[in-house]
Amino acid sequence: MDQLTWKDYPNPTIVWVRNKWSVRVSIPTHIRHCFGNGSGTTSNRTKSTGTPDRAIAERMKHDLGNKIYKEFDEAQKAYANRGDATANFHAIKIIYEAATELDYKNGSFPGLISDTDYDVLVAMKNDLDTLAKLAQDSREGKPEHAETNLAVLPDLALLQKAIYEDTEPPESYVHTLTQIKDRMNITGMFSLRQQSVLIQHQSKIAQSFWQDLLTAAALKLNRPGFTGDPEVRILGYGKEQMWKQIFT
Repeated sequence: MDQLTWKDYPNPTIVWVRNKWSVRVSIPTHIRHCFGNGSGTTSNRTKSTGTPDRAIAERMKHDLGNKIYKEFDEAQKAYANRGDATANFHAIKIIYEAATELDYKNGSFPGLISDTDYDVLVAMKNDLDTLAKLAQDSREGKPEHAETNLAVLPDLALLQKAIYEDTEPPESYVHTLTQIKDRMNITGMFSLRQQSVLIQHQSKIAQSFWQDLLTAAALKLNRPGFTGDPEVRILGYGKEQMWKQIFT
């Protein structure tokens, strides 16, 4: 849900608290998780007028209500920033794990920050996307394996749901891939671990991070924003050497 604005907040009210009037605003249900211990049980914010005089308190209601509205804005922003930081941490971990498993640039990885050269970042994303596509092709198998492929469709559906909706932790991918491998007898250029990290690299959390990172890097160079479509390069030599050639 988009961040709530002042027009979405309830009107302030005057309440009697500890022998003085206070201004209270109910916290909208959708943002209660931003307050207290995060359980959503904190239901309002209150500010004292410091006076037992109702008329004076009424005159203060507008200004104190606005202060509470600003607290709502700040709480939503802080919560979003915490979520972004956590998501970015996991995305960077996923990307570096994929690069490590595939020995990207012999372990010399660029920093995943907007100050890194834009072309270097684009090259890394495209290389990993290319390998993810090749790994996907190896999982799907050849036409003569169609009967076996049908048998693993339920597993593939669960895996796709996990990838695109981020509904399961990364550990679950390995288990699902193990089932698929056992039933399809997958062999080829990618190990099970490499298949797993490349699937995670194509997840929503990692791809969204790439999109934001490349857009930020492009803005620093006054380039158009990254469109997100990877350049899949088809190489004309043996698959067993392909990723080593891509990364050199």
